[in-house]
Amino acid sequence: GGYQIRIELTKVLLKNPNLLLLDEPTNYLDILSLRWLKRFIKDFSGEVILITHDRGFMDQCVDHVMGIYDGGLKKIRGNLIQGCLTNNIKAMDTQMKENNVSAAGEHNEVMKLFDFVFESSKENVRKPDPEFYLKACERGKVSPSEVVFLDDLGINLKPAKQLGMKTIKVIRPSDALKELNNLIEVELDTF
Repeated sequence: GGYQIRIELTKVLLKNPNLLLLDEPTNYLDILSLRWLKRFIKDFSGEVILITHDRGFMDQCVDHVMGIYDGGLKKIRGNLIQGCLTNNIKAMDTQMKENNVSAAGEHNEVMKLFDFVFESSKENVRKPDPEFYLKACERGKVSPSEVVFLDDLGINLKPAKQLGMKTIKVIRPSDALKELNNLIEVELDTF
């Protein structure tokens, strides 16, 4: 796996391209190759389009982040961290064991989208206790004023807002996404 990818990447780079499109380039790379690739991308004089789920790699290599939303390409300002704050991971595991088709198979894929998962069962504190939110902020290395917290229960939003978080009550996902995009200052870029 890894050696063949490195050989193919080396062949491409020897051609001195002015554009690199890299899809998950960190997969199968050892630490030395990963360090080399980071330096190469930083020093590369052309354009790089990088598709990755490796947040650490991305933060060290890119100038800006783009996302696809509502049929358009949008530039996202700053480095975003996505955390899942939940009281009920165990409930999802139980649903999966009971062959809940809507939960089975999707749960693990959804959890991979987050930079971290903060589970109340492992932290011994539950929403809406303010300590829950403070510990989650500590885990994410952010202050409450930097956080947008989404939940479908108002009782969970109140303490988050009191701590200085921006809050969104999720009733309809499409409305919540629009509100979120306004809060994180997502802009539509035209090319």
